[in-house]
Amino acid sequence: MGTGVSEEIYKALSFLLENYTGRLLIDADGLNTLAAFGKEKLKDKKCEVVLTPHIGEFARLTGKNKEEILLDPITCAKDFAKEFGVTVLLKNAVSVITDGSETVINVTGDAGMAKGGSGDVLSGFAAGLLNREEEPFFCVSIAAYLFGRAGEIAAKEQNSYTITPSDIITAIPKAINSVL
Repeated sequence: MGTGVSEEIYKALSFLLENYTGRLLIDADGLNTLAAFGKEKLKDKKCEVVLTPHIGEFARLTGKNKEEILLDPITCAKDFAKEFGVTVLLKNAVSVITDGSETVINVTGDAGMAKGGSGDVLSGFAAGLLNREEEPFFCVSIAAYLFGRAGEIAAKEQNSYTITPSDIITAIPKAINSVL
């Protein structure tokens, strides 16, 4: 996030994909960089990769138009995840999480979360959970659910119009406690 889209960023991302052996979450400018300079690099990776696009980023990455994706987001995400061997969290009002074989639909959340910075919170939270021993698919599914639940809690404490990404962050412990 926040790196911009350039050939230098693509070289750095390519280096990580070719050499890093941990788990790598790619969002925002990283996704747009892959779309602009070559998503095929994902096929030669040494690491486990999670992609967290919203519909517009996913359209750029796949070459499909937004309407086509919105008609069947599950199949679009699943096919991409299977082809490239990645886990996809396709962010929308109803999000799709898939690794190409398993798929989860996340319906938690609030309309007030559709603000700049909210996706960054989700990606950061998911990246943190990816440090656990569980499979990336499981970690990202849990992150999406808890992030959405945190948004619901924040909206209930305030309202959908005024919640900010910071309010969602503050509500994450409450979301975790609500399921424990």
